[in-house]
Amino acid sequence: MRPMSLYESGDSDGSVSLRTIMSGGSMEFVQNPVSLERLVDLIIGGGWPGCIGLSSEDRVGFVRSYLECSVHDASVFGGMRRKESNVRSVLKALARSECIPSPVTKVCRDTCVPFERYGPLILPGRTIGSESGYPR
Repeated sequence: MRPMSLYESGDSDGSVSLRTIMSGGSMEFVQNPVSLERLVDLIIGGGWPGCIGLSSEDRVGFVRSYLECSVHDASVFGGMRRKESNVRSVLKALARSECIPSPVTKVCRDTCVPFERYGPLILPGRTIGSESGYPR
């Protein structure tokens, strides 16, 4: 299952095209009268096809269930058992660093993981979220 764009889900009329913008085309200002509550609901739904037609409360439940399954799967990934609370801490730290590259030391500090002990083993002197498309 892959997330859909707002146009694919019917929540956008497609009047603004990223393809046109990225290929150098012009864009006119478009004002969309979407309410803040609806915008939050769209963000929570995340484009998951399973969320179409669900109430806001059910969308939240869907996303929480997905997150809990992901935390559980990551806690046993690779045959190693990890504390689920630690996996949640890492996910929270990575979420806070989603929009900007962050030094590994900051992610370690956010998760209360001593960088001096684990950092050099993970990603020495690198940042999370670079333009190269993979964690460095």
